[in-house]
Amino acid sequence: MGPRILKLTVSILIAFSFLFGIGAYEILHLSQNAQSLALHNTTSAYDRSMLQNNPASLSLEANKTVFSSLIFPAGIHSGEIQKIHIMNSGIHAGKLSYINYGTIVDSETGEETTAYDILLEMGYKKELKNIVSVGISGGYLMSSISGYKSQLLYTKIGLR
Repeated sequence: MGPRILKLTVSILIAFSFLFGIGAYEILHLSQNAQSLALHNTTSAYDRSMLQNNPASLSLEANKTVFSSLIFPAGIHSGEIQKIHIMNSGIHAGKLSYINYGTIVDSETGEETTAYDILLEMGYKKELKNIVSVGISGGYLMSSISGYKSQLLYTKIGLR
């Protein structure tokens, strides 16, 4: 009876996490280049030189390092660095992103605080018989807004 209760408990927790685990983290949806912006941050079946929505679409062409820096109105700054390394078994990719939302001023107390998101993501892609690409990536996100901090672990699985 013990394993049955454990399976039921895990199933209920997973179901509740899908139902109530909704959060909006802007750094996960921010476009870092013109192609991603034009596609409204959706994914494409073509080879990409950056780790984004579908890890299976990473290009097999060369080792790359990609830098990105964006400045938005209202003092919002974003930066990203990605490193893609080709190995015999596949492609390894790493990404470090940062977005600073600027200074937030409390209208009642006049206290100034900051808001930022930091994202670290690692990915792997493997081609199977030059027909199918399989990719997986996982990441850690830390968000801080006015002293309130939240953390998120996530995974992306892609097939192409």
